[in-house]
Amino acid sequence: MATRAKSGISESAVRKVPSAKTAAKEPVKGITKDPSPPAHPAPPVRRKASVAGSLLERSLSFADCNVHQIGAAVLAEDPSTKFDAPFWCTLLTGSPADEFRSFQNRTLAFWIQVYNRWQDFGNWMPGKVPEFLDGEDLHKLLKLPTNKVVDIIKLFDPAGHKRLSTGTDGMRKCKVRICELMTAGVVLSRLIATRQKLKFVLGLFDVDDNRTLDETEFAAFVTAFIYGLGAAFGL
Repeated sequence: MATRAKSGISESAVRKVPSAKTAAKEPVKGITKDPSPPAHPAPPVRRKASVAGSLLERSLSFADCNVHQIGAAVLAEDPSTKFDAPFWCTLLTGSPADEFRSFQNRTLAFWIQVYNRWQDFGNWMPGKVPEFLDGEDLHKLLKLPTNKVVDIIKLFDPAGHKRLSTGTDGMRKCKVRICELMTAGVVLSRLIATRQKLKFVLGLFDVDDNRTLDETEFAAFVTAFIYGLGAAFGL
C-alpha cells in the first residue's frame, strides 16, 4: 500500500499495515495487496468439536446470552443455516490449541513483516501472490524454528501433517492458506489492540480499498475468519 500505517509502529524497517484506506500502488515501499479476491477451493473438513451440553446454556462473560440463544437467533433469521453449536461454543468459551499458544504473543510488527514477505512471494505483482504456501515456503515466511512451523501445519493442514509425520510426504506437500493463518494470528494476539486487529484483518479483504467490503470480499473475510480460528483451536 502507498502510505504509512497509523498504527503507532515507529520501526522504519516495517512496511505499512494493510488498511482500508490505502491502495496497492508502490510495490517496494508499501504493502501491495492482491487485487483479486481469494479463491475458494473446497475448504478442509473441520474436526468435530465436542462440548458439554451445559456449556451451551452458560451465559457468555462478554454478552448477555449463551451459545444456545445465539444459535436460535441465527436459525430464526435463516432456518436453512447449519449452526454448529459445539464449534462456536469452543471458539467463544475455550482456548486455542497448545500448538497455537505462542502465536498469541506475536506483535503487530511480526504480522506486518509476515504480510510483506508473503507479498514478496508474488514479487508484489497483482494476482501473483500465492493463496497457499507449502511447508518449506511457510518456514521462509514465518522465520521461526521448524518445530513451530510444523505446529502450524498440524493445525492448518492436518492431512498434510499426517503424511509428514509418517514420512509419506515432505514439507513441500503441505499446504497452508495464508489469509487464514494471518487472520487467526492477529485476531487471537494478546498484544494487538482491537482497533489495529480490525484494521489489519479487514484490510486483507478490502480488495478495492474503498473502506467497505462488498459481498465477495465479505464472504472471503468470513471464510478466513471461521476456518482460521477453527484451525487455531484445533477444530
